[in-house]
Amino acid sequence: MPERDIVNALNDFMDKEGVSFRLKQSRFTEQFLDILVHSRKYGHYGIEHKSMKNSKNKSLYFSSNFSVDKHGIHQVERISDFIRRGGLKGYLVVEMKNGRGRGKTWFAIPWTRVERLYNKGRKSISHKLFAKKYQITLNKIGRILK
Repeated sequence: MPERDIVNALNDFMDKEGVSFRLKQSRFTEQFLDILVHSRKYGHYGIEHKSMKNSKNKSLYFSSNFSVDKHGIHQVERISDFIRRGGLKGYLVVEMKNGRGRGKTWFAIPWTRVERLYNKGRKSISHKLFAKKYQITLNKIGRILK
């Protein structure tokens, strides 16, 4: 499910109670987050989306899966600052690609958890860390169930 599908699933879930939208990406400008969500009922969120293959090494590495800008500031630091200054709740949504014909698994990790791991000097976010606690359940047409 690409980012636009996440936006559509969130908008279906919230119905008329909120709106989510994808921030435009450009090669020459910095993008703080992939998706913003605004809702009086559900709150205000910033979402960063990452995808990974379901392989033996199931980790997202802070050194290779996240970027460093031209000023040497790591993506986790930029997103954390944006979320804090904007008063948002943040999530890292991980799309786990399970291989041809096997579908995908989704996880929504609270950004505070991502930031804590990064600040502790961890090299990666292991699949074991988020496998059971943060899984998102979607129905066949991509609507959020829980």
